[in-house]
Amino acid sequence: DHLKAGLSWYKADSLDRAREAYHIATLDAEGRMVIDSITGLALHKTGVICYDQHDDAGAIQYYRKAITVRDKIFPKAHNDRAHSRTNLATCLRFVGQLDSAVLVTRQTVALYEELAHPDTINWLRCLNELADIALEMEDRQLANSSFATAERLLLAHGRVLAVDTYNSYYLGIRTALNFENYDRAIHYAERAISVAEEAEQDTWLADALAAKA
Repeated sequence: DHLKAGLSWYKADSLDRAREAYHIATLDAEGRMVIDSITGLALHKTGVICYDQHDDAGAIQYYRKAITVRDKIFPKAHNDRAHSRTNLATCLRFVGQLDSAVLVTRQTVALYEELAHPDTINWLRCLNELADIALEMEDRQLANSSFATAERLLLAHGRVLAVDTYNSYYLGIRTALNFENYDRAIHYAERAISVAEEAEQDTWLADALAAKA
């Protein structure tokens, strides 16, 4: 019930009340933390609240706690274990801990690759995150391999969400330009343009057109 209350408060944009409800959801009658899937989700959701409040340090703390709990609950590969790691990597990148972000993201990719039914959306976001980090670190090979995997995922599953599809193809443009492969960059720019037009996103379209030019 406390977890449901937290979700409701979050949807109502009452973040402090949501955070308190999530905290209570992690405790037993004696005030001790319970190690179960509800606690893992509550900690993860608290990390999301910190992220929304631009508190990256707080988000990192809660995502790490969520990972600890979820790893105990699910000793084998699981989408929840991977999801918390994807979010953690994003926050680590924001605070400049790029090496740690790459390590966590590689762990996440390995988890998704083991799953019979991976969360395609979050797997794609994870690959986009890894490619973005690699470009920031000027690791062209890592960026290229990450995008190549993301492209295979898109081709295998079709378009997921417009924003994630667009982000993947825009990363493809940036990766191709890093290798000075302009024909390839134009190819992905045209794909990004198509996604932007279908989604009626003028900002995306402007960026993709500028990249193609």
